[in-house]
Amino acid sequence: MALRVAVVGGGPAGASAAEGLAKAGIETYLFERKLDNAKPCGGAIPPRLVRDYYIPDELLCAHITSARMISPTDRAVDMPIENGYV
Repeated sequence: MALRVAVVGGGPAGASAAEGLAKAGIETYLFERKLDNAKPCGGAIPPRLVRDYYIPDELLCAHITSARMISPTDRAVDMPIENGYV
């Protein structure tokens, strides 16, 4: 029996899940609604994720100290990030 999987949402988690499934040979469909104001992912990951998933240092490309969140109304808020990675 062949497996087929539908992944709903093409954000970082959905895209990663779909890629992993497809690379494992599972027929995979990724569904993402078109958004006119789609935001790019900044690529930041928390230190806990690095620790829990044993992400090696050579995969980290930068250390960060702050992040700027921007709302759909263009209000910007700067947030300090302790030991953050990209």
